[in-house]
Amino acid sequence: MEKLIDDLQLSREVKLMNDVILRISQEGAVAYGRNEVQNAIEMGAVQEVLLTDALLRDSAIMQMVEKAEQMQAKIVVLSTQFEPGERLDALGGIAALLRYKMVK
Repeated sequence: MEKLIDDLQLSREVKLMNDVILRISQEGAVAYGRNEVQNAIEMGAVQEVLLTDALLRDSAIMQMVEKAEQMQAKIVVLSTQFEPGERLDALGGIAALLRYKMVK
């Protein structure tokens, strides 16, 4: 049963990261990197925040995450031991799927 749950979680993480990459390639409703995600949170545009487990010790990131949670955003932590987490780490360790596209 644990193996099945782990597989489902990994599958969900792969899907989320594929969505991030797709939105980046289409210049869609996505933000990545600390500054972009923070701006998106401040604008209330964040639907879902993805961050790597390595950033859980960063107090500035955790303040951003708490603010996003207050705005009803979902938070997903990806392990850097697996491929989706490695991909997210390459994007700065944090990304957000947005409710709408922001003008940069």
